Amino acid sequence: MNTDRVIALDAVPRSIPDRFYEWINRIAGSSLAHRLAKGAFWSFAGSVVARGLSFVASVYIARIIGKNSFGELGIVQNTLGMFGVLAGFGLGLTSSKHVAELRGSDPARAGGVMALSHVAALASASVISVVLYLLSPLLAGRSLAAPQLATPLRLGIILLFFGAINGAEVGALSGFEAFATIARTSLWSGLAAFPLAVAGAIYWGVSGAVGGLAASMGLNWLLNHWALRREAARNSVPTTFRGCWKERRVLWQFSLPALLAGVMVSPATWVCSAMLVNRPNGYAEMGFLSAAAQCRNILTYFVAVMTPALLPILASQAREKKEEFQLVLNAAHHLTFLVILPLTIIMMVSSSLLMGFYGHAFVGGRNVLIYTLAATAISCIGYPAGTALEASGRMWICFVMNASWGGVFIATTFFLVNYGAKGVALAMLVSYIFLTAWTYIYQRADLPKGMLARTFAGIGLVCVLACALAFR
Repeated sequence: MNTDRVIALDAVPRSIPDRFYEWINRIAGSSLAHRLAKGAFWSFAGSVVARGLSFVASVYIARIIGKNSFGELGIVQNTLGMFGVLAGFGLGLTSSKHVAELRGSDPARAGGVMALSHVAALASASVISVVLYLLSPLLAGRSLAAPQLATPLRLGIILLFFGAINGAEVGALSGFEAFATIARTSLWSGLAAFPLAVAGAIYWGVSGAVGGLAASMGLNWLLNHWALRREAARNSVPTTFRGCWKERRVLWQFSLPALLAGVMVSPATWVCSAMLVNRPNGYAEMGFLSAAAQCRNILTYFVAVMTPALLPILASQAREKKEEFQLVLNAAHHLTFLVILPLTIIMMVSSSLLMGFYGHAFVGGRNVLIYTLAATAISCIGYPAGTALEASGRMWICFVMNASWGGVFIATTFFLVNYGAKGVALAMLVSYIFLTAWTYIYQRADLPKGMLARTFAGIGLVCVLACALAFR
């Protein structure tokens, strides 16, 4: 243990329970926990401006184009997200896990997986882009009951294409634990996205907003591409494509189940959104749901910061030492509670104010935001156990869990969609309670002591608070 980073027992007040400061000492003395903290710090530093600007941009765009058009923008983003999962083919997770495992022990294989992921991302993004281009008029006219959305969907192909390739390259950068580099690229692309999306919305409405987001994603990919080449050279990992096909087994053993697990999420969300917009006044209700989704990004931001740091660390070393594995997992779980629960409470109490930022017409969606925040908080509580499953390579069970989640979400929405956006948000809450409970119960034998009980206590607290505020 590195005693330089251990807190001296005399420095801790005796009123603090012994077990608590003993746990703090273990965290401080763990090299893996130190790496987790370092990675999370850089992820936070780079993303906070980008996420903040994204939220402010969504507020401006909603005020510019109105509730109905903002609902149209939301369904376009959901549709692009659904096709984007297919285009990404689970290659971000593949790159992150395998580069983290192999960069030190077998750099040649790490380079092969990285090159194969890049080629596969190019191929899958190209195929899915063509498919979406051909299907856009049909999707807009029949599935979404809004033929005018064919143009924004086709513009979004640029966003989808660069997003898929960017996902694979960011995954590789995470595998190198180059979180400071990812932070810088996130900062610059976030700064570019705000004026591009807002200006596009001012002059060309929904199509302009989508075009602005696509342009910023192209910049993000370019910066990450240059950064990945530098990082690979620094770690003596070859970037040649020669012989990369021999690593194709990772596509079937990891990428395919990762894709299938991801495929369950976006299509389920899209199906539920499509059920909503096909109802009378559906796009106005979708406007509520889109505004709530932008607010929920404030909560998911924490997971977006932590997961890139947690996955490669667990995948690279922690499984070999169960005690270290559990220590890092427990630290991530405690951090999640310390950040997510207070922030959820503050946002729920301020739900009317937050929705009011989007305009007076959005204030009626207060309960939509409350249920959405509750669902998001519970999904964030579930993320450490989900990441542990991914790090251990059990992607097929992740697929089964996500498929079950999607089934619960769609079935519950079918029965509750008559209540509009509030019904969809409630269905989301039910589905995430189901998924989080199953994830932790499945892994209960591998979890640190007290983690399962803490999880269910958190779920109960969030649900009670949501009901109390919604019926206030």
